[in-house]
Amino acid sequence: MTIYHRTEEGGSVTWNRLTVTGVLWEDLAGIVLRKTGTTPADKAQVYIPMLPNIRIGEKDIIVKGICTKEIIKSSKEIPEGLYVTTVETFDYGGLQHWRVTAR
Repeated sequence: MTIYHRTEEGGSVTWNRLTVTGVLWEDLAGIVLRKTGTTPADKAQVYIPMLPNIRIGEKDIIVKGICTKEIIKSSKEIPEGLYVTTVETFDYGGLQHWRVTAR
């Protein structure tokens, strides 16, 4: 998996790319029912081991698999990327990890 970590400093945004192995990626399919019809609400839930060199937060972008592209101007340069919406920390027990949800 590839993480694009978003850093905002002085009004400018930079993206740092990091590849991570040993994750569990679950694609979750869903729909939202509305009066006018249905809308897809697909998302992914990813379990990432807590390692010292990994940082992840909301607004970061994750990609299933190894992505070698760099973000130069806009996050739209990675169309296959999903935006991280929540990061939950499980830092107890023998399997410390983050549970990340992205859309």
